[in-house]
Amino acid sequence: MNNSLIVRLVLIWALLLVVLMSTRPEQLPLPLLVVPFILLWAGIYELLSAVLAGRQGSRLNKDGRRVKPFAAVLASTFVACMGLKSIGEFTLRDFITVVLFAVVAYFYATRNLRKSSV
Repeated sequence: MNNSLIVRLVLIWALLLVVLMSTRPEQLPLPLLVVPFILLWAGIYELLSAVLAGRQGSRLNKDGRRVKPFAAVLASTFVACMGLKSIGEFTLRDFITVVLFAVVAYFYATRNLRKSSV
């Protein structure tokens, strides 16, 4: 991991921690309620990208192009589940729907990457 990645990770997670510790969700305007979820997504995405790109023998890292879409879809899946849980609407059916949507999104993204590289 290079220094800029470490700085980005520390900044994102520190900013998320500051936002979570200094705000009360019931007093925030609606647009600002999304900020912690965006920061959480960015932190998970950067962390997964770094970890998956660092695994040399991984099937995802053969050409390096599948790491970022996989990290983005995985981070989005986690944040979507967290968002549903935060509003009390998270059931097994919701989880299955989110995971199926994530699988379709990943295959769509990787297929489009293959087409654009040919």
